[in-house]
Amino acid sequence: MGKLRESLASIQPSSDTSKVRPKLEPLPVKHNPYLHDLVWTLLKPHPAGKLLDIPAGPGYFAQQAQANGFQAVAAEIDQSLHIFPEVSYQTVDMSKELPFPINSFDYIVSIEGIEHIENQFLFIRECNRILKRGGKLFLTTPNSSSLESRLLFFITPAHQRRSPQYFYGAHQSNSVSSPGNFFALSRLPDRNSYHLPDAQREPVFIPPGLSFCLPALLGDL
Repeated sequence: MGKLRESLASIQPSSDTSKVRPKLEPLPVKHNPYLHDLVWTLLKPHPAGKLLDIPAGPGYFAQQAQANGFQAVAAEIDQSLHIFPEVSYQTVDMSKELPFPINSFDYIVSIEGIEHIENQFLFIRECNRILKRGGKLFLTTPNSSSLESRLLFFITPAHQRRSPQYFYGAHQSNSVSSPGNFFALSRLPDRNSYHLPDAQREPVFIPPGLSFCLPALLGDL
């Protein structure tokens, strides 16, 4: 009987807390999953290449692209969101000159980021600079001229439905610096001397957004 008690005692949980497995932290919220799916639908027919996701947040889009053969870089200013070991992160402030040489990327993906910076022209010029000739920019931003956006602003007043915790990276801002509209933003490329082949407005009753594909015609600058 004594030997049985000793055997049972040997399999009791250890009181050494250093060996206890740490509790897993929940993953950050994936903002705008609809737009992630939309942009991925537009991107996936293209051949795999080098891709920049900016602002990347936790890097969900870069993670998906990498799993499908793209060489992805997740550019995110908030280092606390650099959470996936398999994703290549860089700490980048998209409101400044981007820390990449010319002709660095085949694709740039920017989902709901440009409206949070003041100098949108600089960001578009920088995207054009670091894209390879024939490269593409996939960019979405809230369309303040859409019917849904105007109705929300009249009632709330805010152009979009946002949770109080919504923020862009380390700025932790609940406000949008420069909310755009379809007509103004679709003219950004023309005012910077390059071509915009496809700009799309969301249909009514779908979350307002602007998505377009921008070839980098560096030889025409």
